[in-house]
Amino acid sequence: MRKLNGKIALAAGASSGIGAATALALAAEGATVAIAARRRQRLDGMATRIRDAGGEALTIEADITDAAQATAMVRRVLESHGRLDMLFNVAGVGVAARYQARGERQWRNRCAAKSAGTASGSP
Repeated sequence: MRKLNGKIALAAGASSGIGAATALALAAEGATVAIAARRRQRLDGMATRIRDAGGEALTIEADITDAAQATAMVRRVLESHGRLDMLFNVAGVGVAARYQARGERQWRNRCAAKSAGTASGSP
């Protein structure tokens, strides 16, 4: 028996990287996975991978740095499945530049993806 059968999980930032790996691992253990990210095409690809492996996926296009979108993301899971058992915020913003070359806006976006996204997305 898989450890997460019957559980509802939400993985924010699931279109690539650690978020995608998290979503795949959750699905492999039997969880129904809601996957959220800004990049719709990659998100749809992840949903296909989960379903092709026998899992269930709900896709939600959302930018969790926006409080309204983060709240709507959680609301959609609750409306679709009636509850949310696990929330994983693994969304991140990568900046391909040396630390000194990053502007304040890039720094704030990176921080918002982790802190504000987590606070806004928590049920």
